[in-house]
Amino acid sequence: MKKAEIQIGGIYLAKVSGQVVPVRVTKERDTYSYNGNYRMTWEATNLRTGRTVRIKSAQRFRRRVTEDVATALNDEEAKAREASRANALRCFGRESN
Repeated sequence: MKKAEIQIGGIYLAKVSGQVVPVRVTKERDTYSYNGNYRMTWEATNLRTGRTVRIKSAQRFRRRVTEDVATALNDEEAKAREASRANALRCFGRESN
């Protein structure tokens, strides 16, 4: 995405730590390096973990999503994790609780 397309309070899919996750943009920051170069960064909340992340490039944002889509993505992932855990327990001869 382009930096002009990113809005405060919006929910986006963004690449964080190698995974594409839903994030809510909370702040926009202007940063300057020691050599005087200007850069726009964003502070966002990872909706999967609740942690604050700093996104230093607009290229990390994939697309804007609604609150419903972000919730559905988190629910799907939770179900997939639980199914994977149950399958692993079944493979090792233990039943899931």
